[in-house]
Amino acid sequence: MNRFITTVALAVVTLPALSAPTVQTLTGVVKGGTADSCLNVGAGKNEKCYSFGSRSSIAKKLFAACKEDDACTVTGRFDDDKEQLVSVEKAVKVKP
Repeated sequence: MNRFITTVALAVVTLPALSAPTVQTLTGVVKGGTADSCLNVGAGKNEKCYSFGSRSSIAKKLFAACKEDDACTVTGRFDDDKEQLVSVEKAVKVKP
């Protein structure tokens, strides 16, 4: 009688912790688009344009307070790596 022995090896894979974007308050200029819009923050090499869908719930909240080319202060979750605006808690137009 033949006996077969099967060896099973288990590998443990450690992934970096996925952290949710933190709540921040940033001021920038609203740039509108057909499909995507963004909040343009900073200048020069520190400039970031945090994108969001132009017809999304984020856009609805942001555009209720600010229009195209307005300076706007937004409190929400910003994903710095992907340059995305993930959620909006509050948006206020900056008075000129």
